[in-house]
Amino acid sequence: DDQRPSRCPVCQAALALDLRVNASGFEKRKKAKSKSILRQINLKQFRMSSKMKAVLEELQELRKDRTNKAVIFSQFTRMLDLLLHVFASSSLKCVKLTGD
Repeated sequence: DDQRPSRCPVCQAALALDLRVNASGFEKRKKAKSKSILRQINLKQFRMSSKMKAVLEELQELRKDRTNKAVIFSQFTRMLDLLLHVFASSSLKCVKLTGD
């Protein structure tokens, strides 16, 4: 088994999430009580994507007027988990609602 860290295919930066999970490891994670991606990555090494930075910038601009509110939709609940982490780190109040 290759023990080198996974790398981004575009910029070759080391990935904080190991994408080389075998099928049995995937099933164990699937059955885990918490499915949050935040439990699967090293948050100390987490870096925001350009899309996350853009969302954060837009929300910070909206925040200048305290009466503004925003709703973010995503079919990817793991992305919402990552955004919640980013927002909490930036002192943005947020709530996650899912259809689960």
